[in-house]
Amino acid sequence: MSVLPAVIAVASAAIAAICAAADGALLGAPTVAGSSATGEGSTLPHGDRRERTHRALSLVRVVMHVITGVTAVLAFGLREEGAALSLVAAVAIALGITWLTESAPRAFGERRGAPLLAALAPAVRAIEAAAAPFSAIGAWLDGHLLALLPPAAARAPDANGEQFRAAFRTQTALPAAKRDILGRYSSLADTEVQEVMRPRVDIVGIERDTPWADVVELVRGQQHSRLPVYAETLDQITGILFAKDILSAVIEGAEPAGGWSTKQRPAAFIPEGKSAASQLRDFKSSHNHLAIVVDEYGGTAGLVTIEDILEEIVGEIRDETDTEEAPIVPRDGKWSVSGKVTLDELAEVIGHAFEAEDLSTVGGLVFHRLGRIPKEGERAEIDGYRITVERVQKRRVDRVLIEPPPANPAREGA
Repeated sequence: MSVLPAVIAVASAAIAAICAAADGALLGAPTVAGSSATGEGSTLPHGDRRERTHRALSLVRVVMHVITGVTAVLAFGLREEGAALSLVAAVAIALGITWLTESAPRAFGERRGAPLLAALAPAVRAIEAAAAPFSAIGAWLDGHLLALLPPAAARAPDANGEQFRAAFRTQTALPAAKRDILGRYSSLADTEVQEVMRPRVDIVGIERDTPWADVVELVRGQQHSRLPVYAETLDQITGILFAKDILSAVIEGAEPAGGWSTKQRPAAFIPEGKSAASQLRDFKSSHNHLAIVVDEYGGTAGLVTIEDILEEIVGEIRDETDTEEAPIVPRDGKWSVSGKVTLDELAEVIGHAFEAEDLSTVGGLVFHRLGRIPKEGERAEIDGYRITVERVQKRRVDRVLIEPPPANPAREGA
């Protein structure tokens, strides 16, 4: 075996593997600006920068594959062997190199996402700089090629995506329920986890120093199978406690050896801007069903489960312990409304649209109008409608009673 070609082959294969892992991480990372991942004060590549990064990684990867293949042939002296043997050996080497430098690193990168991209940021910047002239030439050629194509072939991806969704909406060969599910699934890539997560105020967690007896009571009372464990505040989550991991200790009536906190498992942390589709893939590959959502400052913004994302596709999932409560319940000319109901949904029922900039739910509307955390029984009048807070859970408006304006204001005043 020739030493120099072998060294060159290993080095080029390593560079190709880094490029494949970084490109995979780029696909698994958030696609919005402002999601910290590549260091203090920096953001993930997005928009045109994201496209340039992908182009540079792809270009360098292809060049490294060629160099690896040629130097591997020289290193193993395949030219000196018989033609048939050389061909078989070359194919075997090519397959091995492809798996080691392309398939495996890329899959690993997609699974790790933003954290891996942050770790590889210096290498990615160096690769971008080295490939910048060639990437610019490729972009120039792409632009001129698109200019030669008919306008329909050069449509923006967003337009094509909207056509895809519109096709499902108008497809009469499918039942309405299936069309609806397919349409929501196609929109999952555009949905961020912060839109489907359970907010911080709804998180039921366990402080790490909680006595064993209180832990048992909390697990029994909440009926959650997984509970975040934190130190002092929810911004310092140390792990996840699975109810099944302490089941035997509960049956035996004795705290686990070393304390119940030793039973907690590592928690998965994800950024707010990560797409729900990407997180669903991560849930599937990692076999985790819960992830902690963190904001740009590293604080806990909420948590998301696999059930939360699946409900975006198939609708709300209820089990035998859930109690059915309709979002909007007519009541003697009034409406009992869940705070989670959107203002658009409410407008369809009561025939009036509340104008509220940057607000989307009934609970948010009431919260904004009162300017503070409301108490049960408090009232607010908005556009002539009298809104009474029926139920508050922690700091969230859970349910309100909406009364329409009186038909005869003069008689109402009397």
